[in-house]
Amino acid sequence: MSLRADIGDARRTAVEASGHDQGMRIVSYLLAGMVCYGGLGWGVDHFLGTRVGVMVGLLFGTAVSIWMIIKRYGRAA
Repeated sequence: MSLRADIGDARRTAVEASGHDQGMRIVSYLLAGMVCYGGLGWGVDHFLGTRVGVMVGLLFGTAVSIWMIIKRYGRAA
């Protein structure tokens, strides 16, 4: 292969890695929001003796995560 072809392959690999990295960040935002707020909900349930805190925490954590993803990665149309 020529040097020019090698450079083109390297650029494509860097772009693919960038997309992969963004995807992994998005998944980590979703998981972190659910785990953190679900854990807070579990703590509320534990101390108050209720049963809805985990579900509310999971839903709120998912909503906050989606909002953060849209804010960070969303594009103006």
